Amino acid sequence: MSQNAGGTEKKRYSLKPEKEEIIIERIKQWEMGKHYRDPRYNIDRFKEDVGVNKKYLSRVINRGFGTNFSGYINSLRLGYVQELIDDLGPGAIYNLTAIALLAGFSSYFKFSHYVKTAHGVNPTDYFRQKRAN
Repeated sequence: MSQNAGGTEKKRYSLKPEKEEIIIERIKQWEMGKHYRDPRYNIDRFKEDVGVNKKYLSRVINRGFGTNFSGYINSLRLGYVQELIDDLGPGAIYNLTAIALLAGFSSYFKFSHYVKTAHGVNPTDYFRQKRAN
């Protein structure tokens, strides 16, 4: 155990690389179920679904995916939004608010905030750029 700035002991959670790979594999299996589309989905449900301690799960997400739980879930949701828009085909007219809600964002505001934070542009411009590529 190590001590933090306040002098209290802090547990260290270390994972062997083999265990981390098993957890990442479980997470990838979980992704196929698209449970992230539930706007109320949280890390407590995630740990139950994946069957891993919350501390280990947070560590694996941080190290393996380079983000925290919220960023990880929102990136999955954004990927799903992209899939839905791609499925509509070129030239289709779509409602980003409806698509964002289908993907699991609890509101257009939260969706827009995530896109702006992650990509520096509003959702309309982001998907216009994505479709142009």
